[in-house]
Amino acid sequence: MAAHTLVHEAAAVPIVTEQLSGLTGGSGFLAWLQGETLLVTVAHHATGLNSNTDVWADWMPRLHVPMGPAPSPGQPIPVHPSPIELFELTAEGKRVPRFRYVRPAGTPGFVADVIAVPVQDTWDWTANVPVIDLDAIDGGPSTGQSAVVWGFPVGVGDQWPSRRSVSGPTVGLSGPGPALLLIDMQVTVGFSGAPVFVDDGRFVGMAIGESNDGKSHAQLLTPGIIRMAAPEPGGLLVPGTFQNF
Repeated sequence: MAAHTLVHEAAAVPIVTEQLSGLTGGSGFLAWLQGETLLVTVAHHATGLNSNTDVWADWMPRLHVPMGPAPSPGQPIPVHPSPIELFELTAEGKRVPRFRYVRPAGTPGFVADVIAVPVQDTWDWTANVPVIDLDAIDGGPSTGQSAVVWGFPVGVGDQWPSRRSVSGPTVGLSGPGPALLLIDMQVTVGFSGAPVFVDDGRFVGMAIGESNDGKSHAQLLTPGIIRMAAPEPGGLLVPGTFQNF
């Protein structure tokens, strides 16, 4: 586990999401992709759903980065004054995504569970956050290789955002082509969007939740899927020559 450094720990960014029940927490990270620095996180932070559609009017308009825990129990989480705006508005009031995203082939109207928002000059909180180079990923993990996720689980209660880690061995890909990477570790609410690294220091994916096969494996979107994120109308995931790493 020696390669799991403070740089990996610091790569995780806390994300405050606006849900109908109020503000809640999650995770994200900064990434370098095709000449641009992006804030990467899960789409379900903005939809509150397990399955995300391209009906943009149903999405939350923005996300936030917290500036520390709530001053006292019951009080709101303080957030950075420059929010993560997810949409531009046309003259007719129609939402157009500011973020890059991915569409799975064969499922019209649905969006994969990743969004990548271009970093803004007003986000001064990014100054000391390490950036993961998605263009430099070379090869996936081996079966059994130890992996660790750093994120911001909401189970810490009033201490949120408090960075935590969970680790476990790599199980492998869920299938061929665009596939999820499975890790034998439990990721509770708030870890979604967090970066995952293996013990040689490589980034291997973003946590999106747990498997529903009774084994509670952590499910990761692979770097290959994240790299497909593109501006409107989104990048298209097509099986065949696709590479997960």
